[in-house]
Amino acid sequence: MRWPRFLPLLLLAVAADLLGADSLRYRIAIISWAEKTQSSRNLEELAARRALQAMGIPYDLVPVSKLQSRYPLAILPGPLYNHSLSPVEREAVHAFVSSGGLLLATQVEGSDYFPLFGISSALPRRDRFRVRFLSDVEDGWLRYLDHPKEREISLGDPKLFNETIWTVGYQSRYGRPLAKYPDGKAAAVVNDYDSGQALALGFSLTQTVLLAHVVSTFEAGRQWVNSFEPSGDAILLLMKGIYENTADCALSWHTVPRGLETSIVLSHDVDAQESFGNTVAYAQLEKHYGVQSTFFINTKTLTDESDIGYYDAARIPFLIEIRQLGFELGSHSVSHSKKFNKFPMGTALITAATYQPAKSPTVLGEVKVSKELLDRDLPRQKTVSFRAGELRYPPRLIEALELSGYQYDSTASANNIITNFPFFAFAGTHLGARETAIVEIPVTLDDSLGFLTPERQDAVVQAWCEVIEANRANGATTCILIHPTNTTYKLAVLKRLLERYAKQDVWIGSIAQLGDFWTRRATVEFRAETTGDTLVLHLNQEMEKLSGDLSIVVSGNKGSSRFQVLDSSGKTVPYHLLERSGKKLLLLSPKK
Repeated sequence: MRWPRFLPLLLLAVAADLLGADSLRYRIAIISWAEKTQSSRNLEELAARRALQAMGIPYDLVPVSKLQSRYPLAILPGPLYNHSLSPVEREAVHAFVSSGGLLLATQVEGSDYFPLFGISSALPRRDRFRVRFLSDVEDGWLRYLDHPKEREISLGDPKLFNETIWTVGYQSRYGRPLAKYPDGKAAAVVNDYDSGQALALGFSLTQTVLLAHVVSTFEAGRQWVNSFEPSGDAILLLMKGIYENTADCALSWHTVPRGLETSIVLSHDVDAQESFGNTVAYAQLEKHYGVQSTFFINTKTLTDESDIGYYDAARIPFLIEIRQLGFELGSHSVSHSKKFNKFPMGTALITAATYQPAKSPTVLGEVKVSKELLDRDLPRQKTVSFRAGELRYPPRLIEALELSGYQYDSTASANNIITNFPFFAFAGTHLGARETAIVEIPVTLDDSLGFLTPERQDAVVQAWCEVIEANRANGATTCILIHPTNTTYKLAVLKRLLERYAKQDVWIGSIAQLGDFWTRRATVEFRAETTGDTLVLHLNQEMEKLSGDLSIVVSGNKGSSRFQVLDSSGKTVPYHLLERSGKKLLLLSPKK
């Protein structure tokens, strides 16, 4: 018999009740529909899960009938019509709010629910391209939306599209608008109902969170690259703010390794003749500051209209040298084609000996053969990271990476997909595609296309630092791409960035390092209880499997002055206590 993975946590929860430990209202309930026949609700539940996972917030999937007051917040995945819930389920939802809970529902359209949410009408449309959050309503909920681009988010580009995602505009009756569309309708309304509250969001999590994760956002990014674009992150931060202001004790997994404030990922695309020799200077500089980066190698063996085949015996020794310095080498495809996103999928049986990139290019040929060449030519090389040339993203790219043995991708533009957090990619670029274990780390800053020139060094450093600081406020990631085409002004800009951030509370590293962290973070869960003045956290893994770069954020901890962390066998897990911005971070330090 195979036991459920989280059975130990469930047994601990039962034991806590029997032993009289104080229960905490710290987990979010995602209401799971009893009859999952409507795909939109399945997707909305998935979107809610992924939003909370990104923020590290603990949750349970709960049938309506099991909804209890021990949950401070419940998410009801929409759309919500009059017929969506049975009379018994409808009563359970009302009872949850009446007893003091906060109910968050997306796309409320059924008039039977209007009194609960304090609205008098709901109008669905597809021509609303902006949402503006109001600064004078439930400000605690909006505490993280402190940047102008977070206060007004983009849902699409009206210059390119006549229609964008479906939104519902509300007319408030008793409730207070939390956000509005350009047409004056409310995009979110919160209503006090008996002892609790009900919040109606007019936009779905599917089309604000999941669309970003399948790289399809109606071009909502207000700039392609080199700017701060948080339109998707604002939804995650809204949920984080609501949770922290609702839970008795808000607990979450931190989004940055080692409890630091933000992540900077350094990367270099080696896709020009002169870049190979220059890589050593970049690696030596970064090693001097004690950080690592990823060099994405274009294994170009063919001569075409863009360049000669420069992946050869004369240049491979440079790659061996930076590999020996401890740096990651990833794949940057074979042909570096601007048409890569149009290539056919091809066959997984392709090899370096049979691939003909000039005559019959394929997605699998590009990702599989480039990996084969790097793994063959470099000592102890195992290629796990990929970035497409020109950041071209084929619809089945992630599936091809899976089949070829990759673990991480960094092809998507953070501005284009409106999120600055890593996420687990989907196998295809359409809603309903299969989830994968491949971590996507979007590119935020890029030196190419004339952005970084000798004359623009000061302007670029200032612009890039502004983006880094904006992401820092959110605990998000900034992925920097610098092509090593020279060792003068580009290297000077990199040195200025390292001078500024290498000694601060900032994590700096490679694609694989952050991808490893994000993967490990997703496997660990906790259950919490209070015993006297001690907050006790029970983890679902044994000490030997725990990573020392994980940390748990504690805020509003209901008077607990002491903390204890236990592994799945009951052993005490050591930790370092950090304090930042009124919160406590428990940085795990497991004994090996």
